[in-house]
Amino acid sequence: MNNDDVYKKGIKRAKKKTKFIRKMQVLLMSLILITSISIAFILVKKYYNNLNSITYENYELYQYFSGAKVVYKGKATIRHDNKITDVVSEGKKVDAGDIPIYFQYSYNEVLLPTNMELIFPNLKNKNYKINYFSKIMYDINDDVENAFLVKNDKNIFLGQSFLFNGEDLYFFPYSTSVVIDGITYNLSPLSYIIVNYKNMIEIYDKSNDKYTIIDSHNDDVIATLGQYKINLSTDMIMYNDENRLLIKNVDKLSTYNG
Repeated sequence: MNNDDVYKKGIKRAKKKTKFIRKMQVLLMSLILITSISIAFILVKKYYNNLNSITYENYELYQYFSGAKVVYKGKATIRHDNKITDVVSEGKKVDAGDIPIYFQYSYNEVLLPTNMELIFPNLKNKNYKINYFSKIMYDINDDVENAFLVKNDKNIFLGQSFLFNGEDLYFFPYSTSVVIDGITYNLSPLSYIIVNYKNMIEIYDKSNDKYTIIDSHNDDVIATLGQYKINLSTDMIMYNDENRLLIKNVDKLSTYNG
């Protein structure tokens, strides 16, 4: 074999080696890229799951459904996905709907499973929402009630206000009176009412853990919160000179940050 042949073979081997190294580099970069994407996906999914689920251990939570009290014991996981909230406890899954979730042994706090409209009656031209998994709590000092939105471990004061799910459920952080066909119902803080127009009404009074169902009614249902009146049948606040309709599409409202 002459020198030219040796040289050509050397060049050929070098090219093959270079080609092999490049292939390995491409393969290695591809593996690194795939691994990075997989890790990023896992982290994003974990972050998303953390945002869309909350777990309580050694708690007892409860909800009412048409007067029936459902208690979640031990470990309870609340999951929100595609506007649907479920509670998983003791191997059972319950559709939480819009119904507030209460803590069995805590008198002054509640968890809201879905987005809710937050209304301050004294602010005529502003509308807000609070996001699902928001917690509302209240305290009372010297007969003065104070309500708070608990967000990121901070208590954001809520002035005189109420919440609306955009359909038929009203939640009251403050004491509120409701008149139904001439009968007055005094509701404690953190109570709620579901009003179906000219049809069934459901009332939950938190402090007494009392659920009332009224099969039908004739007159519009009027709530009084401080100096303001709210027509719960037609979903409007009644002012002296005008009425203000409440927003139905809650998700389009700006999030309340205090």
